[in-house]
Order: sequence, then structure tokens, then C-alpha cells
Amino acid sequence: MKKTLLYTLKNDELLGRYRDIEYFGSPTILNHKSIIRISNKEKKECIIINDLKGDFYDSVQSLGFSPATFELTYIGKKNKKQTIVVNNNSQKEFDKILGYTFSKKGKLAFIAQEGKKQFVIVD
Repeated sequence: MKKTLLYTLKNDELLGRYRDIEYFGSPTILNHKSIIRISNKEKKECIIINDLKGDFYDSVQSLGFSPATFELTYIGKKNKKQTIVVNNNSQKEFDKILGYTFSKKGKLAFIAQEGKKQFVIVD
């Protein structure tokens, strides 16, 4: 079913309106942030945090939050490459992101693969 209009709300205030949405997930409110996952007619996915729409990706996977800062983090896949995205800001692209975690203080660490080489990256 095609959705033609999507509103995001925060404290009953209209934040944004989006057209040509094929799918949108259930909105989530966390730490005063409105978070929603949408898909467009080309089957690309993105995340909207409050009224800030992130980039569209072929897929959005592994949504998580920093325990200290509540920053939304996920893996975005585009053109056979993957990137870690923190609060809709993408990092360097790799062939594959194998997983990520946060320290108790909110520091991001993830495992990336480029070719046959794997790296541990601490941000």
C-alpha cells in the first residue's frame, strides 16, 4: 500500500512532511528524539531523526543506541558497500561491517572488512 504523506511529530508539533513513501515503521521516541524508518518507491531505506532525514540506503540494519549518549547508530548498505551511521552522519565505507558496540562511556567501536583484511576501528 503506497503512502503519500508522512508527518513526524514531537510534542504535538509538526516537524516534517514526506511524499512518495512506500513504507514507514512505527515511530519511536527516545531521549526526546522522534525516530522513524521509511522506504521510498525505489525500495531504498532511510532514518528520520526528528525532522532530519538521513541518506537513502539499499538497506538499513542493526539499529542501536549508545548507552551513554543515546546516539542512534546503524549500518547502511549502498552499492555493495557498508558504512556505520551515527545520528544520520555516515562514516567511511567498507566492503562489510561485521558488527559494532559501545563502551560504557559511549565510545563507538566496530569491525570492518575490506577485501580479506579485517580492522577494529574505535571512534
